Amino acid sequence: MEAKTNRYQTSPTYRLARALLFVFAGLTWISAILYLTLARENINLPINSKIFAFLSLSILLFLIPALAYAIPKDPLSPRRILVVLWMIVTSLFWIFAPLYEHLALYIPARAGKILLMNNYIWEVPVAGSIFIFALYYYFLAIMRNFQKIDEKQARIARVRKQLLFFPLICGLGFILISFVGAITGLIIAFVQINAPFSEITKGFVNVMTLGLLGAIFMFFILGEIVQPWLKKLPSPKNS
Repeated sequence: MEAKTNRYQTSPTYRLARALLFVFAGLTWISAILYLTLARENINLPINSKIFAFLSLSILLFLIPALAYAIPKDPLSPRRILVVLWMIVTSLFWIFAPLYEHLALYIPARAGKILLMNNYIWEVPVAGSIFIFALYYYFLAIMRNFQKIDEKQARIARVRKQLLFFPLICGLGFILISFVGAITGLIIAFVQINAPFSEITKGFVNVMTLGLLGAIFMFFILGEIVQPWLKKLPSPKNS
């Protein structure tokens, strides 16, 4: 057991680099929020697709390497699921954020306030956290069942089914939360900034496209990540 633990230990330098990357990612995110807040009040500060591209890519410059460093080396660590979910959600929504914001910039002064709330405050950090941690705790429940496995074939089959369906559940859940977000954005755009129907439709299609793309990534990537647990399950016995 000690040899296995030492095998997956990380060095202090490794942990320090990971911590610094997370700190810089957090500071960049806070800077993005502050800029958008100031730009909402000061018309001389631009809000456009180039600004959003710079902000979102600056965050990812630190966040993606930080998450990559955070992936546990142990293939049977449940935290691998948590980190990969974060990588998929943040990469998709912040890499494609410039396109999304560009499509949604109807009235800059008012749209900046809406987009500040949508993308940088609640869409990824808040709604994303709720979605990701809900899936993670569900996976931890599967792991509790995994640890209680005995020779009963029904219990083994149940855990195998849960592991096989987990990537599909994540993908479908991502489509669902994207749909809810798209509908919410549609209502906000119509009520608060009086956007034309054609512009609202573009935003809706863009969000749903990201949802479908994210669902595909989750299905295939998580399908690979659960393989070590599937291989650890006892083989079904022939009746």
